[in-house]
Amino acid sequence: FAGNIEAAVDFARRCGDAVSALSEAGLARYGATIATLMTQKAATYLYAEEFDEAERALRSVIDDPARPSVHEVAHAHALLALSAAWSGRMHDAAAAIDACEAVPLPVGWRTSFFGSSYRIAKGLVLLDQGDAPGAMLERTGLDRFEADLEAWPLAVMVEALAIEAATGPAEALAALE
Repeated sequence: FAGNIEAAVDFARRCGDAVSALSEAGLARYGATIATLMTQKAATYLYAEEFDEAERALRSVIDDPARPSVHEVAHAHALLALSAAWSGRMHDAAAAIDACEAVPLPVGWRTSFFGSSYRIAKGLVLLDQGDAPGAMLERTGLDRFEADLEAWPLAVMVEALAIEAATGPAEALAALE
């Protein structure tokens, strides 16, 4: 669906409808797959800037009484932080980052591809708190994922904002060129 956000959103909606139609037995049978589907559905809504829909999908993973895998819960918190930061709700983003950091995951997850939403959100929150060097550190931690990261434009935005905060708009524009 790259380049066709309308088709991606339509598919995400249909996936959500299919999950809603599952019986309790179906939900139990496909629980782990549903958690992954909901985080992917949320990512689609994020890129369409449908933040309420994204966050509804993420809450379904976080609040699932069957408790999906710790990785899915952390991923949902990271995407929730990104959604809140991207939509300018920095207090909510900071709370989601704290929740994400509280999930017991293996050492190094924040520096993995899996942690990219967390790092972008944290960079935006740090910028909001006046910590441009900290934001840049979060951004540069994503360098090795440049070719694969669908959120790369957001990472570049964090970089440009951090440079602008530290040295001014001319330098930020030069870095973007």
